[in-house]
Amino acid sequence: RSSLRSTDERQVDFGIRRFRLSAGPQREILETASIAFVTGFNAAISSSPAGLAASLSELPELQRGHALEGAGMAVTVVDLLAFGRNRRLRALLAGPGRGHPHLVLAGAGRAYASLHRRPARLVRSMPPDRATHPALRWLAWDGYGFQRGFFSSDQAIGQQRVPRRLTAEQRALFDQGIG
Repeated sequence: RSSLRSTDERQVDFGIRRFRLSAGPQREILETASIAFVTGFNAAISSSPAGLAASLSELPELQRGHALEGAGMAVTVVDLLAFGRNRRLRALLAGPGRGHPHLVLAGAGRAYASLHRRPARLVRSMPPDRATHPALRWLAWDGYGFQRGFFSSDQAIGQQRVPRRLTAEQRALFDQGIG
């Protein structure tokens, strides 16, 4: 078990994030997806892989992908802080995240952004296997951009601040993540 704290679901409230989306079905869908993300993050932090799989199975089908993205972020944060060489991320990709590697890897990119690191090492270090086609690993840059846009929107969107020294491909994926 990790000593990392769970994330508070209130952090995804669009009012707190200052997103201008009126109350209604679209906002509810997006906030529900964000809560599923936090649920996956918290489950990955506080339980074993089997416990994570059980938590995911309790969610409606439409929310599991978002929860796997949150789980991808959580296990990557733990791997980075514990110098785990992607051990937990690989276990997630081989286990509960096997059918959704694109979402797990986007979550991994969000972890890098939250720790103010770039996912270039992740993209290079993940060995090719049947679950994670090399092209999917680039989605870490998408998640990286999304995290920066969601939690640092004043800089990433308002000031259009982009991390330095990105390749053209990395910049395009970063921009895609911002939306």
